[in-house]
Amino acid sequence: MILAAGLGTRLKPLTNELPKALVPVNGKPLLQRNIEYLKNSGIHDIIVNVHHHKQQILDWLEKLGDPRIKVSIEHPTLLDTAGGISYARDFFDGEDQFIVINADIISDLNIHKLLQYHKNGEALGTLAIRNRESSRKLLFDKNMHLCGWRNMRTLTTKWSRPHAFGKVRSFAFSGLQVYSTSIFKFLKHDHPQPLVPVLLQMSIMENIIGYMDNESIWMDVGNHEKLAKANDYFASIEGPRQ
Repeated sequence: MILAAGLGTRLKPLTNELPKALVPVNGKPLLQRNIEYLKNSGIHDIIVNVHHHKQQILDWLEKLGDPRIKVSIEHPTLLDTAGGISYARDFFDGEDQFIVINADIISDLNIHKLLQYHKNGEALGTLAIRNRESSRKLLFDKNMHLCGWRNMRTLTTKWSRPHAFGKVRSFAFSGLQVYSTSIFKFLKHDHPQPLVPVLLQMSIMENIIGYMDNESIWMDVGNHEKLAKANDYFASIEGPRQ
């Protein structure tokens, strides 16, 4: 599932007239880069959720003409990350697990290693994380089980299991994640719901683990400065495109 429903507020004014998922990086829309990434990893059954400027994404996908790419239309309300995942639950009937990636993330993380780690950890959810600067960090115990969240801007820390694990380590979330389909019993259907509070609630009783990845290419292109850096990087390796 590619999360493409957001408003893209950090990329205004580009996103006043364009959905974030169709913002180009070196001439290629973010959505196209992520679809190619998933297909190159052997994943061809893809769900894209849409809301902001949804018709543009629907038209783009229609031109692409891939029957294995389905669309979850969030209407009339934007449902946030966990709400959007829950709203698309019918697309996952018959599946044991699924991958979620933010549309404004570009990465070459090895998805097969992530899936194997998720399986070996017998986890409900596995979150790709890395050592990088971020004002918001997920907190993990010595066994890489999620146990909290910290926002350095507001000096806020929220715990799910604060006293059980000794030393806690903090890492930034990479916007790639794997879930077992049993996650849906924890999610509200057809209701806006942010992701982090749900993860913390689930981690009280379930296995929510972190997958450390510091080696792959990883870019967040959700604001203008980061978009410019991504454009420069891909122009340097692909050649400039219109």
